[in-house]
Amino acid sequence: ILELDFENEWLRLNEAQWYTEENRERLAQVHLDPNMEMPNGYYIRTWENDRTMDMGKRPEILVVEFTENGVEKELQKHLEEEGGYLPFWITSENGVVTKVEEQYVP
Repeated sequence: ILELDFENEWLRLNEAQWYTEENRERLAQVHLDPNMEMPNGYYIRTWENDRTMDMGKRPEILVVEFTENGVEKELQKHLEEEGGYLPFWITSENGVVTKVEEQYVP
């Protein structure tokens, strides 16, 4: 997630692909080295592909941290201050985000 706006109910994201040790064969199919190092057991492939999605009134938001001052405010603050790099799984229904779930990375 690069940016989100709870008041106007949208988020801007950069789609990514997630590869793990278990799906190394897929790396060759997307022209990546299947023998590449994966120090933490995964590789995240990103590229410039910003996309804006409607969030609806109240998507479910699951994050590892950010609960001290409320999830929405803490997450929004983090995105503004840190540049937004945290991997999330986005679930949508009919083009509207219904769930935002942070992917834990060690």
